[in-house]
Amino acid sequence: MGQKKHLDTREKLIAGFEQQIRTFFQRHRPEDSILILDSTGPSATRHYLFLRALGMDRLQRMKAVHGFSGGAFAYFGFQAVHQKALQMPIENFYPSFDRIFRRCHHRHLLSPVQAFGNMALKRRSAFPPQVLDNVLRSIFAEEFLNRKLSSLPRNFVPYIGIRNQDGVANAREILSDDHSVRDLLLAVCRVPAFYGSPTCEQPYFDAAFAKGYRTALHNMTASGTPALVSTPWREGYKGQSLYVNCFGHRHQKWSMFKDFTLLMLNLPNRNYQHDLEAAFA
Repeated sequence: MGQKKHLDTREKLIAGFEQQIRTFFQRHRPEDSILILDSTGPSATRHYLFLRALGMDRLQRMKAVHGFSGGAFAYFGFQAVHQKALQMPIENFYPSFDRIFRRCHHRHLLSPVQAFGNMALKRRSAFPPQVLDNVLRSIFAEEFLNRKLSSLPRNFVPYIGIRNQDGVANAREILSDDHSVRDLLLAVCRVPAFYGSPTCEQPYFDAAFAKGYRTALHNMTASGTPALVSTPWREGYKGQSLYVNCFGHRHQKWSMFKDFTLLMLNLPNRNYQHDLEAAFA
């Protein structure tokens, strides 16, 4: 009963998202509008419910798709599911994603103690930088990760922070077309406290931790271009922009804190399974 209740709740969310999205596109064409996928913190699967409601056809037709942090990660995940470019069929990921995700972060019994200790000292990241690469290789097929950036849809715009620079940057203007999807994801998803602070050798990091992150979001929605925004923090219309709360409730901080704590303690998190199954079943 518990599993069915969670799926029913998420199916209702998807139906609500579909109604909001339908209303938006009664006013604006996808080709004239931008989509913004905001950061969702450690709640890595929350955008999939919104993307299910949006659909691949509209996603491809948008004038631009701006991805920040977990939003960019969700974009690649959504594409990989539809292209069958995961390490295993998506149906197998429903029950196993959480276990795989935690196994990449925790290799031994005392790993949670070590991770909390590293963060408390503030001298080291919670996990070694290699962990992020392990996560990517455990989820995506090697062929998908090795694709060149030149192969990505031209309307997709991912953002990164850059060491010793204010503001966020369009990663496709910084990284050459010869860089791979793996290179881009390592930059986009590098949360400094989790996977290491930027260095001279690896100067790029998660844009949600850059000083100009919120300013960049504001400028996009203030430009006058119709914007559809999937975000944890707002909902409803403001001017030409429609904000869709991808969590579907107003307890986002608690949800993020819970997901963060379960990952740090190496404890099961059923939210990932419920989100994936509702989005892709």
